[in-house]
Amino acid sequence: MTEIEKLLEGTCFPDAETREKVFARVRAAIPQWLPIESAPKDGKDELLILDSKGEMFVAYYAESQWIFYRKNNYRGYVDRPVAWQPLPAPKEKT
Repeated sequence: MTEIEKLLEGTCFPDAETREKVFARVRAAIPQWLPIESAPKDGKDELLILDSKGEMFVAYYAESQWIFYRKNNYRGYVDRPVAWQPLPAPKEKT
């Protein structure tokens, strides 16, 4: 059970079918973190990386570590990465 499902667990739903529909929509809307061991390490993609303190970085893999850039071209390394997910697709201009 995910954290959001735990939060919704005490919520009253009119029936089990409605409850499952709500949970399915919540699961689909919330990005899922994947174990860092499963992250692609070819250096081609920037990914969203989560460290053990809960900080998030946009980083890429090179030199056997996750590298990120901040203002003024400051280059840093993600200390103790634990999870990742792909960056969301850019929003289309309308």
